[in-house]
Amino acid sequence: MSNIRIQLLNIINRESPDSMNFIIAQYILENLERKKVVSTKELADECKVSKSSISRFCRKLGYEDFLELQIAIGSYNSFIEERFTDLKGENTHALIQNYFLDIKEIINHLDQSLEVEVLEELVKDIHDYERVALMGHVQSSFPAFSLQHYLTILHKFVYSTQDLNEQKEMLETLDDRNLIIIFSAGGKFIERVLDRMNVMNRKHLPKIYIITANKTKHLSFVYKYIELKDSFNYTSPIILDMYSNLISLIYRKKYSDS
Repeated sequence: MSNIRIQLLNIINRESPDSMNFIIAQYILENLERKKVVSTKELADECKVSKSSISRFCRKLGYEDFLELQIAIGSYNSFIEERFTDLKGENTHALIQNYFLDIKEIINHLDQSLEVEVLEELVKDIHDYERVALMGHVQSSFPAFSLQHYLTILHKFVYSTQDLNEQKEMLETLDDRNLIIIFSAGGKFIERVLDRMNVMNRKHLPKIYIITANKTKHLSFVYKYIELKDSFNYTSPIILDMYSNLISLIYRKKYSDS
């Protein structure tokens, strides 16, 4: 099931602050941790919008009706303990020092275990495929947008989206003429986006790479995982940024003059 927080943040990032969708999304986000499930009328009254606006908002998020939205709110999990499970340091100074130590450990690990051939293969695919889509959620979308930016500078146009409905549609419909690169700190991007995995049993699937900071179960239809043999933690987004930077640097080295 898709993460309701990610869906709401997409609305916040794409809509005007004075729009009805923005106002509704902001209210739900501000009350999400309480998992407060209200009626359509209560939500409409709190946001000072009509009940029909609430119905349209549900459909925009990809839910059939308000009941599905209520279920998503009621089952929400922030995974905050997973995100900060190994946060160390009795004070701010110690916290910062431990953070830097963890980053250094990541760099050393990458230096010793990075599969250069896999990155070179990915870069070649980026160059060869006419249609390339980059995906990610929240903090994992930043390296995707960064890579899009630098590839554009290098005269390679790629598409990037953080919109859940659009990501879902692309995974369900794109064929083997397309390359999809997914940045996912925890490695569970596809499980969160797709309601049904059997949609990926079709012929002529897009070629999919998943770049993750977490050792995770591999899905058979994913062409290749690029992963750090580690657990997801508060330094994981840094790893994705490193991969994004390395991909753009390798592309610059190999293809910028072609």
